[in-house]
Amino acid sequence: MLLVAAMCFTACEWFDWEEDNPNKVTIKKVEKVTANVPGLTNGELNLAVGDDITLEIVVSPIDATNPMVKVTSSDDNVIAVLPVNVILAVGTGTATITLVSEDNPNVKETFTVTVSDNVKDVGTKLVDQDQAESRRR
Repeated sequence: MLLVAAMCFTACEWFDWEEDNPNKVTIKKVEKVTANVPGLTNGELNLAVGDDITLEIVVSPIDATNPMVKVTSSDDNVIAVLPVNVILAVGTGTATITLVSEDNPNVKETFTVTVSDNVKDVGTKLVDQDQAESRRR
């Protein structure tokens, strides 16, 4: 029995548990969240009612243990957040979209979305999009 204890003590001295543990788990926390959104300039995005955009969300580091990000809207009557990071313009007004790391709630990004009626600027004349479509036919 004493011989077994001496062998274990000697073997344990050479085994650095922190460095040599094959089951060691390294947790990498999210440090940054960004959204790549077509048309997003200086933290602002303009949409028309009915427009939808899929947010391409990037977390850093890329191999974070929990890369999940929650997307919310400050006003669901202006922007609805749909599954798979899609935002839908449902009414006129302004809303703030917030992306928050589920792993590290202190890591977030926000941007503002302004939603207007279904009107597009065509040169210097404002034209209702439905009227513009009917004129093209």
